[in-house]
Amino acid sequence: MIRARHFSIAVTVFVLAAGVALAGSWYDDYDDGANAAKKGNWSVVVQKMTLAINGSARENDKARTYGAIFINYHPYYYRGVAYLNLGKYKLAEEQYAKAVAQNPSIKELKTKLIWLKAVEGDPEQALSMAQKYWQEMPEDKNALAGYVNTLVVNNRLNDAMAVVMLNTKQHPKDWRLHYLLGDLYLVKKEKNLALASYQRALTLNPDDPNLVLNLSARYVDTHLEREAERILLAFRERQPGNMLTLNQLAWLYIDTLNSPEKAKPLVDALRTDADEPTTIDTIGWYYFKVNRFGEAEYYFRRALRLDPENTAIQKHLALALERLAQK
Repeated sequence: MIRARHFSIAVTVFVLAAGVALAGSWYDDYDDGANAAKKGNWSVVVQKMTLAINGSARENDKARTYGAIFINYHPYYYRGVAYLNLGKYKLAEEQYAKAVAQNPSIKELKTKLIWLKAVEGDPEQALSMAQKYWQEMPEDKNALAGYVNTLVVNNRLNDAMAVVMLNTKQHPKDWRLHYLLGDLYLVKKEKNLALASYQRALTLNPDDPNLVLNLSARYVDTHLEREAERILLAFRERQPGNMLTLNQLAWLYIDTLNSPEKAKPLVDALRTDADEPTTIDTIGWYYFKVNRFGEAEYYFRRALRLDPENTAIQKHLALALERLAQK
């Protein structure tokens, strides 16, 4: 059974919150939402940031919370990140547009708006926006990536390759350029060159969970499941408490490799901190795969309470109920 991927889709959450627990209302919700974003709990992010906006709608780099306590307050940005990861692109674009209007200095927002324009079906306009942004900010790697991605969408792969290879020669220790080059090699179906570029990116930036998650997904998509397992296991050694990569490794064993017995210790670890719907769904899918359908039903229902519109989890619950009815 294939479902929506359990990883953050090339989105790095920039921590804008103060990171302290505050006594109050909207700022409590904002702090909770920022912490949920660190864990990839995107449904919770939407819920908490909406509550924060209801209490204070204006973004501010120095929002007063209580007395002399100030925080960087960017709820629209966070809600945009959450909607993007949930695949709700139009809603994400609306949130980013609001954030850009109030915070034109947050550069990565422009790149996200450009990409959303491309995926919504206007690649030529996206390319025009991306080229203008890159010309304005030639040292900004987000601007470069946005320009290269829109070149590919506009079927200008050779131009994209030329841009990235030139920049990689100029900045050989920038992991983002090697990662981007690997993506382009994959588009060209040059798998070995893609793997070499990805490995250079990983060597330069070994402790970034988003990089590991996205690389493991690319390896699975290109039928290199053992490579995905290798980098996920290596990352687990370095950061055993990272729930996102733990969840991805568990899903790899349960579903892709059909080896749920290898996932048991991972599932046991996930159960200790399971508050995100896709993590709970992974636990449920483990129980389904080992024919414990009652426990599978419990976890699928629990996941759906947190994310009732998730069609993949709905299908998993339906399968569990079907198996229970056959007993």
